[in-house]
Amino acid sequence: NGLIDKEEIDRFSNAEICTTDSFCSKIVRLDSIRYGISPDFGIEDDDDYSTWVETTARELILEKIKDNDVNSLVSWHGEMKLINALATAGRNYFSLSSPLLSEEEMSTLLSSSFENMIKSEKEKVKEKLSSAISDFNSSFCIYNDAQKDIDTALNIQKALDDDIFPDTTLSAKKKISNDPTVNDSFVKKKKPIKEMLGEIKELYSYLSKSNNYIRGWGILLSSFYALLAKHKRERAVLTFRDILLLSIDILMTNNEIRKSFSRRFKRIMVDEFQDNNEENKILIYLLASKESYEGNRKPTIDDIELKKIFMVGDEKQSI
Repeated sequence: NGLIDKEEIDRFSNAEICTTDSFCSKIVRLDSIRYGISPDFGIEDDDDYSTWVETTARELILEKIKDNDVNSLVSWHGEMKLINALATAGRNYFSLSSPLLSEEEMSTLLSSSFENMIKSEKEKVKEKLSSAISDFNSSFCIYNDAQKDIDTALNIQKALDDDIFPDTTLSAKKKISNDPTVNDSFVKKKKPIKEMLGEIKELYSYLSKSNNYIRGWGILLSSFYALLAKHKRERAVLTFRDILLLSIDILMTNNEIRKSFSRRFKRIMVDEFQDNNEENKILIYLLASKESYEGNRKPTIDDIELKKIFMVGDEKQSI
């Protein structure tokens, strides 16, 4: 079809074919010293690493439990749930490419993320609650006996709009009409309002307790990430996830290496593309980046040479 000429097809036997892991290892070995890792690093077995992470998380919690905020966190979540949360963070979120944060810096970061998450959840529930209250009002405003509950519901909505948790509940009244169908509908439409009010109360409760809990998380995560970094650097071992994240960071921050790889490959074919995630996509974009791309940020589709990339996949096989 003219996209690929015959000369390129003839040269296909010279193509470099490899897995993502092996390819990323080559990239990381070129610049691993910058992250405190020896270029002759080994790959840590996932099962061995998971066991070590969980053991380290357990030992860290026992060591830090004398701190009041950590103690509160353990009392709230339970030791096993905390161990699992730390282990998950260690396996899925920690990266040697990220700077280690102090307890205060980690707490500040967590506090901002937590408040944004709570705010987002509150807005979602408030939006649903507003719709339910509007429906409740329009459905029963003609019934005098329903007016008290309607006024209460509207006051709840106003309080939440002012970011104040309303210390009030709807009455238990079940009869506003001689028509049982109307009464049944009244009870049913009042129920979701009560349930959503309970959800918002829980979110406000989390927010009020967050300072102590977040400081506890800050202590645990900053210490835990420092232990993970020390373990990997002293033993010169990386996980497959480390290799992927480091290769992305290297290609984004080391222009010489990125441009070397980008010029090296005229075409990039990705097989089983349906199984790629966001990080794999960023890696491909970096390898196919234009000369004008200056790095230090994630590349967008405008930063890549589209004709370089050829993808093969089947969405029906997606995992």
